[in-house]
Amino acid sequence: MGIWTTGCFQGTLEELKKSIEKTHKDNKFLKDRYYRVIDFILQEAKYDEVGE
Repeated sequence: MGIWTTGCFQGTLEELKKSIEKTHKDNKFLKDRYYRVIDFILQEAKYDEVGE
């Protein structure tokens, strides 16, 4: 996947993960929520590719 956008962030998936780690390093709840959403999006993208 190319560019990810969330709030004021825009960049690659790796850049997003680095931003999450930096921004929410002291907030496990929000950090975990971001990673759950990322996982959901990636699973949906995989599902769309397969066409099931």
